Formats: sequence, structure tokens, C-alpha cells
Amino acid sequence: GSRISLPDVLGYMLSQIVGGVAGAYVYLRAVGETMLLHPIGLYTDHQVAAVEAIYTAALCYVFLNVACGEPNSHYGFSIGSTVTAAAIAAGPISGCSLNPAVAAGSVFVAWSLHGEEAAHHLYLYLCAPLIGSLLGLVLFFAAGGGGLPGMGTEETRSKAAGGSDDEESPLLGRQPPNLIERRRRLS
Repeated sequence: GSRISLPDVLGYMLSQIVGGVAGAYVYLRAVGETMLLHPIGLYTDHQVAAVEAIYTAALCYVFLNVACGEPNSHYGFSIGSTVTAAAIAAGPISGCSLNPAVAAGSVFVAWSLHGEEAAHHLYLYLCAPLIGSLLGLVLFFAAGGGGLPGMGTEETRSKAAGGSDDEESPLLGRQPPNLIERRRRLS
């Protein structure tokens, strides 16, 4: 099937955290300082949470669309462009973490030099990306991306995507024929 097992999910999460720690350690060795996650300049916790959630939602939405769509050569460009836009726009506000594992890794390594100060804003960098990823998932399904293989019966996928016999979505109105055909091919 196309479902991922719980041990695979836990292994993936652990590998993300180990990667976050390794990346933070490489940064420490290369720069001689750790990356403290906190609002930059005069920005507030709320502004940091907002940009982290918004750009994580954008990244998840783009990732789901390219990973779950027809094979093409735009994966790297689409995801890379989204990360670049996030870094340019959110970097000066929040540091642009976008990933709880990156945040956890940064705090783990920064703790060695800065103690508790390293974890002071950790809740922002854990919660905002989780909220953003859920928002990206909701947007993906609302835009008709719910017709994925293994995601229930055709009837439940059609209802989840807001479809009906006439392919009209309550959120989006009439759906474009290419999206309708893609959903049919994937089911």
C-alpha cells in the first residue's frame, strides 16, 4: 500500500532531528557560534509565529503538489524557489527555520554555549511550523489534491475534495479539466 508505517514515521522524525543537530554542529564548527532562534530586531513573537507558519504552509503546499502530482522536472526548482523566497522574506524576521527538527537541532547545540537562553523561543519554532504544515495540507486538499492513491474510496476522495457528479467544489467552484483528469488517473 501507499501508507507509511508508524516505525517509518518515527524513523523519519528521528533522522530529521539528527540532521538538525548535525547541521547546527557543522554551523558551530564553521562559524564558531551557534544560531540562536529568536525574533530578530524589533519583531515580536507573534510576527515570528506568523511568518514561520505562513512560509511553512507555502513550503508544504508546494512540496505536496510536486511530490503527489505527475512526474516532472520542476521538483527542485519549485521547492528551492519556495525556500529561497521564505529565506529572503522571513529570514530577517525569524531566521527562517520552517522545520521543528531544525529548531530542535539548533537549540540542542546552542544550549552548550548559551544555556537556557537557547530554548527561550523554542515553542515558537516548534508550534508555528506544525500549524503551518497543517495549513499547507488543508490548502492542498481544498485545491483538489486529495485524489491521492490509497486515500480511501473514489467516493470519499471526491467528497473530501468537494467534488460531485458535476465536478463542482464548494470551495473552488468548477474545477479545471486537467485537475479532474489527474485525480481520476491517480485513483
